[in-house]
Amino acid sequence: GSDDAFEIFNDKPPAGEPAAGGGLGLHTAFQRLQLIYDDQLSANQKLRWMMSFGHDDIDFNIGTFFFDLSIYSFTNRFEYNHKLAKSFSLNAGLDFNGGSAAVAVRLPAQPAPGQPPDAPFSTRPPLQIDQVRTFSRPAAYIEGEWTPTDRLRVVPGVRFDYALDTGGVDVAPRINARYQITKGLRAT
Repeated sequence: GSDDAFEIFNDKPPAGEPAAGGGLGLHTAFQRLQLIYDDQLSANQKLRWMMSFGHDDIDFNIGTFFFDLSIYSFTNRFEYNHKLAKSFSLNAGLDFNGGSAAVAVRLPAQPAPGQPPDAPFSTRPPLQIDQVRTFSRPAAYIEGEWTPTDRLRVVPGVRFDYALDTGGVDVAPRINARYQITKGLRAT
């Protein structure tokens, strides 16, 4: 996990903008609990299962205005690997990401018709939003892993994502390649 905060206190707000007094702050934090299970099913087959629970926070404030986001998430991934030849493996997997997100926002409203656009925003009634939403995003993918040499790896594949909360579908063909420049140097 991580927890970072930054705050500046201002007990003397500008005369033209009293709502800007009090301070400026930014806070970000996350925590994760992750479990991983690996099983070598046979000489050519592997199974990996990963599950995690998490919490993320992002908070920003300036004076009486703020943005707060809190997300509780659950992630689950199953991946099956089958080595079909010395230099080629097939990976197939299922992903699931779901949880809930709570957002609270208090912002200055747009100027009303006839109100000067440069008037202090603290004179306008604030716009406030408080919402809690759930999200659920299952996915599946398949990819080939070709290693023609010890230094070169090419991974073509396709991923299918579905957002249950919005009904959105995404099909994403992809390819990545890695080449290790020197044998002794490796960064991961």
